[in-house]
Amino acid sequence: GLQQLLAQERGQCGLEQLQLRLRAAGTHAVWAGSTREPAARCVLGPPTQTFWWGE
Repeated sequence: GLQQLLAQERGQCGLEQLQLRLRAAGTHAVWAGSTREPAARCVLGPPTQTFWWGE
């Protein structure tokens, strides 16, 4: 799941890789993960920086 994915990226905070994976995961999964997983802050940054949504 997304939590497992974030756990794998936790050490490096690979934004570029996360970008592609989060896109595939879908926004709902992303929001659920970002709110439940504190480590998501490391990769996602502030909630305002949703620059890859493309909306």
